[in-house]
Amino acid sequence: MCFFGISMLLLLPGAGNLRNKNEGSLNLKIMTYNIRYASDQPGLHSWNNRREGILESFSGIDIAGLQEVLPVQMEYLNSNLPDWGVIFRSREKDPDKGEGVPLLYRKDKFLLLGSGIFWLSDTPETPGSNTWDAACNRIATWGLFTDKSNNQEFFVCNTHLDHVSQYAREKSIQLILSHIRNLAADRPIILMGDFNIEEDNVVYQMIVQNELRDTYRDLHQERDSTDLTFHGWRDETGLTRIDYIFVSHHFGTGDSEVIRKKINGEYPSDHLPVVSVVEIIDP
Repeated sequence: MCFFGISMLLLLPGAGNLRNKNEGSLNLKIMTYNIRYASDQPGLHSWNNRREGILESFSGIDIAGLQEVLPVQMEYLNSNLPDWGVIFRSREKDPDKGEGVPLLYRKDKFLLLGSGIFWLSDTPETPGSNTWDAACNRIATWGLFTDKSNNQEFFVCNTHLDHVSQYAREKSIQLILSHIRNLAADRPIILMGDFNIEEDNVVYQMIVQNELRDTYRDLHQERDSTDLTFHGWRDETGLTRIDYIFVSHHFGTGDSEVIRKKINGEYPSDHLPVVSVVEIIDP
């Protein structure tokens, strides 16, 4: 596991869909995936029965943001993804207990220039802090990268907002957006994660009003029953889309899909991964 210091994040204007590919430009295949914590649940939904399906989801991906990741799950992924670098720390005061929201990246493609983790609270530098009555401690993980092929720098943040308190979600996104401004400067930005909100929520509006675009909605402009990203191992239709990849104006969107792949007849998690392909069109 890797843990780097605590720090902050920017927001930039939006751009349209991917246009003509620029020779030598930065192209990224990004995934956000709530992999569900490793509980003691027996049978098909136990971690041992799901973990190979989670591992398969990394095929062809460049940058991944995961949610609900316990240290035991991170250890498995580290052992089976030797070509990947990791930024990880749990959200609790004890770094070896509780869930985290790691960022994973291809070490052969990207150089990590800086990284950090901050708590979604009034005291973001204090491990385990929770000041907004969220049901759980919450964090954001960020990384500043450069592409080894063209030296293009870009900024990525991954988070998981509270599932109960709307007040905590609103305060959390305000903090995240403020941190982005301070950390990313004028670099291209990717913000992703499980936001526990649908599109009509004020939190979604706060993000897009800060000029970060929803890559999935770039290409799927009409709401549809297949939009859902959380199914809870119950329904496979509906409009419960709570997992997102947002980008700044620097990026065009070439593709964005909710991946509906089952392993041995079951999904590897109670969420579905969202995968987007983006390209720098405005460095």
